[in-house]
Amino acid sequence: MAKHVVWGAFALLLVSGFGMAAPSGNLPMPPEFEKAKDPRDPLAAYPLGQIDKQAAFLHHGKAHRFVTLPNGKEGWVYTIGGEREHMYRGPTGQTQTVRESHPESYGARSFTLEFDDQGRVIDVLYNEKGPHNGLTALQVQREKKGDRPSDQEYPPKR
Repeated sequence: MAKHVVWGAFALLLVSGFGMAAPSGNLPMPPEFEKAKDPRDPLAAYPLGQIDKQAAFLHHGKAHRFVTLPNGKEGWVYTIGGEREHMYRGPTGQTQTVRESHPESYGARSFTLEFDDQGRVIDVLYNEKGPHNGLTALQVQREKKGDRPSDQEYPPKR
């Protein structure tokens, strides 16, 4: 009898734990980062402020690098492309395919998810070839709405 009570209590704890671990409500799915796509497409469609770290990890996988951005926020960097395959033959005669990754050399793109203090994605930074020379999701979504920054937000240089 006691054994059944223990298993029942364990099952109840297990079920209640899964219920608490599940996110409340339905979160929108972020777009995939693909090399063949125009980078503006995933940036324009990314649901900023709605995706938390857990959902980002589940959708995109483990980041290739973790960085601290200049504004002090946490960033997860995903590199797309930049790989070249080589076939190597070992001393036993077996061939092995190895992917060499040199992001600078092979046209890699990177997408950096920027997280706020609550762990939500607040921006996605796109970059190719070196220091930031790309776009941001905030910038693309603002342009899509027809909203241009004012001179008060970004004063003209004099």
